[in-house]
Amino acid sequence: MNPQKLFRVAILITVVVFAGLTAHAQVRTTNCVSPTDFADWINCRYDEIAAARINQRGNTQQVELPSIAENTTSLVDQSAAPDVMGLALDLAGLNNNSESGKTAMAATFSAYALYSAGVQHNPLDPAFYNGHAGLRRFSFTVGQSGEDNNENERVTVLGGKILLINRRDVTRQENLAELAKVSARLNTATVDFSGMVDEVQNYMYAQLASRLGLPVPATHAALIGFINTQLGTGQMTATLSLLSVQQLGAIDEIITRRIGSKVDLVDQSLQAFETIRRRPQLSFLLQSKLRRGTGVDEYQTGLTYDYGIYRRINLTLNGTFNYLNSPVIGGDIRGGKLAGETKFQLTPEKNILGGSGPFYFSLAGAAEWLTKTRPTYTGQAKFTIPIYSGIDFPISVSFSNKTELIKESTVRGRFGFTLDLGKLLSAKQ
Repeated sequence: MNPQKLFRVAILITVVVFAGLTAHAQVRTTNCVSPTDFADWINCRYDEIAAARINQRGNTQQVELPSIAENTTSLVDQSAAPDVMGLALDLAGLNNNSESGKTAMAATFSAYALYSAGVQHNPLDPAFYNGHAGLRRFSFTVGQSGEDNNENERVTVLGGKILLINRRDVTRQENLAELAKVSARLNTATVDFSGMVDEVQNYMYAQLASRLGLPVPATHAALIGFINTQLGTGQMTATLSLLSVQQLGAIDEIITRRIGSKVDLVDQSLQAFETIRRRPQLSFLLQSKLRRGTGVDEYQTGLTYDYGIYRRINLTLNGTFNYLNSPVIGGDIRGGKLAGETKFQLTPEKNILGGSGPFYFSLAGAAEWLTKTRPTYTGQAKFTIPIYSGIDFPISVSFSNKTELIKESTVRGRFGFTLDLGKLLSAKQ
């Protein structure tokens, strides 16, 4: 079958499956509509909102141009895509003989984004977001990439991705069980914190009442007045100065007795987050680079796999079949490509301007075997700088044994900007 026809068939299959998922998604609803009591309702809402936020802050959602693009900071494709929409702009880079490359740009959007726009519903509504997880498995990329060896030529980049296995989806039963552990510890920590506050306030009143001329034992009105004045804004430092070292030590003992549940909550939250982030994801991808006139069209199809190795370290593997469709009879080139990337999260979920968005450093390598040419081996180092929630500045340097891969040079540096609309909007909430 002609590669262009194969590409159209794949898109048609995607649309059919998408339509089926859309019909199925319409009957899904939130689990919080019929609670038995307030505790049941608030715990359900907590889990629902937490699940949406964790999914939206995933570390495998590729916003950068696909690896098939001529000028991209991505040597390896990740398994997931932006929940709503992503924009990528890769600027002209420099190679080791000081020649400039060409800029490239692309937009990636999900089937979920199309559906939410069609029904005019807020895509970040937690109940709606969790209820249509199936639609977020489908994503599409449209862009343009320049050609370094042709000043006037622009090629069209088209791609699609289907997330076949997504065990990082927090709405899965196994992941909801992890959140349930956090909820249980949250309830305990809340009770302990409230009890600790009451106990400390009562202790301080008992120790200072005679010096402040307050009634002993405390009346409800006197205690409230003490809390609002002596423990209020602007007075706390003066009140603490009235306590002895022994009295301050006694307060520390009260806090220590009740702090265990808070520590358990923090530990369980980190454990749940890391457990979910380490689960595997597997996607099928189809990419193309289409040239006008008599240019050679390129196609790439295969699988991409993500797995959390340990805490903040993620491994991505690609295995693809590559096909170059030449207009010259007998000029077609075909072969395979294997690529892998290890991504290290260097900082917690913080960035330069605030909000979520850690610094990343990644090391990648790829090997490509095509007919009519010798094997190509490429290495890449990349540093991703978060500017704001959903806005990143990736910088990559590539090394190759074959000059044809990165035009007229064995070293190529690239940089650009990416914007994940879903993460940006969720930071505003």
